Amino acid sequence: MLPKNNLTIGGWESNYHYEPAELVSGDYCDVVRAEEKMKKQLFIIGDVSGKGVAASMLMSHLHAMIHSLTSLNLDVRELVERANRLFCESTLSTHYSTLAFILAHDSGEIEICNAGHCAPILIKGNQVTKIDATGVPIGLFCSSEFGVNKYKLESGDTILLYTDGLSEAVNKDEEYGEARILKLAESLKSVAPQKIITVFLEDLKLFLSGRLKSDDLTLMVIKRL
Repeated sequence: MLPKNNLTIGGWESNYHYEPAELVSGDYCDVVRAEEKMKKQLFIIGDVSGKGVAASMLMSHLHAMIHSLTSLNLDVRELVERANRLFCESTLSTHYSTLAFILAHDSGEIEICNAGHCAPILIKGNQVTKIDATGVPIGLFCSSEFGVNKYKLESGDTILLYTDGLSEAVNKDEEYGEARILKLAESLKSVAPQKIITVFLEDLKLFLSGRLKSDDLTLMVIKRL
C-alpha cells in the first residue's frame, strides 16, 4: 500500500522512509495524484492508535477510505472532515489516527490540514517554521471541524513530515524532541529530500547509541523544484 518512492511530479520532488518497529506498521504514508487536469497531488502522513498487526489493519482501513474519498475531488478541509466522520462511525471509540494532509498544487501553492499530528516543518528561504495542528485526531469526535493553512512555496522550499517514532525516540532518559528536529532542519536548507532523510536517520542512530527503536518510524520530505 506504500506509494512509489523518489517521486518527481507536478513540480514537486518527494522521498520517504518507512520503518516498522515490529513486523508491520501502524504508520500511514501516501501520495495521491489527482487527475492530470486538476494539477495537484496529496501527500499524507499519519499514525493510528495501537501497535503491531491491529494498528496495521486499522491503517489499511483508513487507506482504503481515504482513496475512495479522493476520487470525489473534494477540497482538503472537506476530505478530512468526511474521513473523520466515516472513520469515527466505522471503528471503536478507542480507535483514532493523527494525520497531516499536504495538498500541493502544480503552481507551488500548498494547503495543510493537520489532524493532531506532529507539526510539519516548513523550510522556506532562511526561515524554519513548525505548522501546528488545525484540528484533533480523526476518529475522536464525529462532528469535528478542521482548519487549513495555506502557503506559496518557491523553488527550493521544503516540507518535512514525520511520525512520533522520531520525536519521541528515547535514549536512556532523554527524548529526541521537537527542538532537536528544528535545529537540524535549519542546517538543511536547499538540500535534496533523500539527503535530508539520510541526515535525520544518521542523527537518530547517533542519538539512540545502539538502543532499539520502540515505535514505528516514518519520515517524508517534499521539495518545490
